[in-house]
Amino acid sequence: MTDEIVAGLEALLARFDATLGAGYSAVLYGAAARGEPTPDRSDVHVLLILDQATSAQLRALGPGFKAWGRAGFHAPLLLTRREWARSGDAFPIEITDIKAAHRVLRGKDPAGEVSVAPRDLRAALERDLASGLMRFRQAWALHASEPARLGEVARGAAAPMVSLCRGLLALAGRTVPASADAVVREAVQVTGGAPEALAAVVAARYQKGWKCPPETFEGFLAAVDAAARYVDGFSTGDR
Repeated sequence: MTDEIVAGLEALLARFDATLGAGYSAVLYGAAARGEPTPDRSDVHVLLILDQATSAQLRALGPGFKAWGRAGFHAPLLLTRREWARSGDAFPIEITDIKAAHRVLRGKDPAGEVSVAPRDLRAALERDLASGLMRFRQAWALHASEPARLGEVARGAAAPMVSLCRGLLALAGRTVPASADAVVREAVQVTGGAPEALAAVVAARYQKGWKCPPETFEGFLAAVDAAARYVDGFSTGDR
């Protein structure tokens, strides 16, 4: 994460300090927290965890949230501490990712306040992989001879697929590497198949206008299919 981004976040959080005092935690998560490139401020993600979220507090946060958007960042996500502690079954993939790599910007580290059950992680992975597989098959049927359209679909799928691969590795009890490339290669090793196509899609995720060769998209589709079948057949009793 660049000094410029850090300075931008600090200036924005100062607005929340004035409103919330010490009654909140701010956590940086995602690519920036893992030290990956973040070419756009919209790739920087922050979670706010409040002691409470009254209507008056939320209204008071409004100017700060608007300033966040004007600075080019996505507005932070917001949960109360009670909601966060009980959200392991609602957001198992996201919380697994946050617990694995995050940076506390304000308050106490909330990572130890929430846990994710393997059965909930498996169910979420199964749902998201099956849903993605249907969409990617549809895209392949419609655009198999259109590399530009395939590139749009593949680039949009790259970041979510990396997150799903991290969740899959966590489910399998494997060490989750830091870099996105290493994550997808390790995940494909677990599920079977060749990692080159998925790695190529992930490598191109920031390349606007990238044209995905049909054979690369076909390999990407096969990798997603293998991941979906692996999770579908996974028993949480295997760990």
